[in-house]
Amino acid sequence: MISKSQNDIYNASALNSGMSKAYTEKFEFVVDGIKFDVDKELFEHCTEGDQLIFNYAPKSEYLLSIEKK
Repeated sequence: MISKSQNDIYNASALNSGMSKAYTEKFEFVVDGIKFDVDKELFEHCTEGDQLIFNYAPKSEYLLSIEKK
């Protein structure tokens, strides 16, 4: 893993007469310039420089999971 980042995203939208606010945390790993969204648990378990295993489906090449080696 090259780097990791955490982004806090605030969204506010007008719903009829009231305002609604939403708060979202986004956790990412950046590997070879490609960003991968990960859950908070994996994000907190890993540090920069850790080796990761990317599990892909054999035919579709869909990313199934990411885990720490």
